Amino acid sequence: MRSILILVLVLFTAFSVYVTKETNYWGAFPPFDNLNTTQIFIDLLISASLVIYLLYKNRVKTKQSILPITLCGIGTIFLGSIAILVYFIWDKSLYQDSRE
Repeated sequence: MRSILILVLVLFTAFSVYVTKETNYWGAFPPFDNLNTTQIFIDLLISASLVIYLLYKNRVKTKQSILPITLCGIGTIFLGSIAILVYFIWDKSLYQDSRE
């Protein structure tokens, strides 16, 4: 699983760097130019918020520091899913088999 996450991170980050180079960082804004981009923006906002919330609840449940997930949430504002992918790669307990 970790190998797949790293591959997705590398490929998506490379694509994001290319797009940013071609359009600049603010090229995607405003995301509310039409209904299509508004729907996509809201959908991604809801998805990212749910992931961050579930990761936060997991850390509280397991009595771990919430600092990493707080940093991930801040990173998500600026980097989107790249921050979440980095967090998933970093926190191996999320995808390791509990029977090990």
